[in-house]
Amino acid sequence: MKPYNLLHYMLLVGIFMLFTYLFNNYLQTDKVIVASLSGKYSNQIISNYLQQRSQWAWLAYCIVPLLILLRTTIIAFFMQMVVYFQHLNDDDEKLPSFGKYWSVVLFAEWVAIFMVMAKFLWFAYFQTNYSLEDLQNFNPLSLTNILDTKTMQVWLAYPINLISVWEFLYWLLLIIGVKDIFEKTAHPKTWGQSTIIIFLSYGVALLLWIVAVMYLILNISS
Repeated sequence: MKPYNLLHYMLLVGIFMLFTYLFNNYLQTDKVIVASLSGKYSNQIISNYLQQRSQWAWLAYCIVPLLILLRTTIIAFFMQMVVYFQHLNDDDEKLPSFGKYWSVVLFAEWVAIFMVMAKFLWFAYFQTNYSLEDLQNFNPLSLTNILDTKTMQVWLAYPINLISVWEFLYWLLLIIGVKDIFEKTAHPKTWGQSTIIIFLSYGVALLLWIVAVMYLILNISS
């Protein structure tokens, strides 16, 4: 593991943990939770939930680094595997190492940071009167902000929520990154070839994830 990638990863973790703290302490407050759950659940259930939330708050900070590590390494691994199978008959030493792919994915993760930042600023300064559902489902610059999600099937909301400016930027940074790491190798890639690599790696991984989430939602809702 290259020191630069490790430092980059730690920086991302630190920023995501900061926003986790800000969301939990300044947006998703007990007051908002009580106001959103009152009428749906008894006071005893709400009180127990708040107590458990307080007791297990530390767990969110443990999950953040693990989720980022899994997300970035899995995408980087898929990218490396796609390239590997495209160049089975070539010299593997001339192909980028795993660290190069991971570096590309880590850089693309800044899109997620700016998305979380935009979401925090929106509720902190603009839509200050919000519910717990608003906080959980809102995605700035997403297609769900145009469509009426209340009349939509529950299992459709998640994939439609991913159709956003942020997702486009994430794809774009991955494509640019792949093209860049191949620029000085024996196998430089065109924009089209770089796009195909991302489509077959991140695109396939994302599709599998969407199907898994939709399957869980359908089973839970039924």
